Amino acid sequence: MPEPELIETAKQLSPIVVAAIGAIAGLFSGVIGSLIAPWVHYFVEQRKALAANRIRRISEVRQLLDKANELDDIRNSSLWGFIDEHLSEIERKILFNDSIVIEMSSNGGSSLPGANHNKRAVSSMLARLEKEWKLN
Repeated sequence: MPEPELIETAKQLSPIVVAAIGAIAGLFSGVIGSLIAPWVHYFVEQRKALAANRIRRISEVRQLLDKANELDDIRNSSLWGFIDEHLSEIERKILFNDSIVIEMSSNGGSSLPGANHNKRAVSSMLARLEKEWKLN
């Protein structure tokens, strides 16, 4: 239950004062909204642009992997800086280590890694980035 003093004070306010308080509150909220809204819009657009750039870059690397026959084709491309920057330690060891890795297939056969093994390391890096960046 409201206090009797508050009710009496409200009854004493003239309609002009009530209208002025409403106008000032509306003006204040409008000013705050007009200052905050552009910032919110800017940050939303920045996030969209960043996501679009990341998607484009990953697509370009996938196209490079499809065309490349050897690791040197990948290393000599303009996308190598992006790839190198995002390799995990395991992926880096696969690409830069000169050791031979033998893969066992499900039917018991084995194959030497060659370019496909290196492509898979880069492809796993791309899948990991998509997951980290929440692009899926």
